[in-house]
Amino acid sequence: MNHNQWYISKNGGVAKVLKGNGIMTSGGSRKQRKADLGEMLKDNNLVYQKYIKDDKFDIDQIQNLVHWYNTGQQLPQPSPDNY
Repeated sequence: MNHNQWYISKNGGVAKVLKGNGIMTSGGSRKQRKADLGEMLKDNNLVYQKYIKDDKFDIDQIQNLVHWYNTGQQLPQPSPDNY
């Protein structure tokens, strides 16, 4: 089984682990990792407010928020027909 971890960094800072697919994910508690992501998004109010409102911390949500933060555009949502 592969163990994947997803990292985030800002302004050339140290990359922090946000998510992993293993039983244990380094980078602190889920609460701390959520707080780290929120702190990185705070200077983009639209993205940050979506993060707070949706209160999700799955990889799809994180990927969408980071993409939106970096590009100014949200990722297209998958069609329910694709499942």
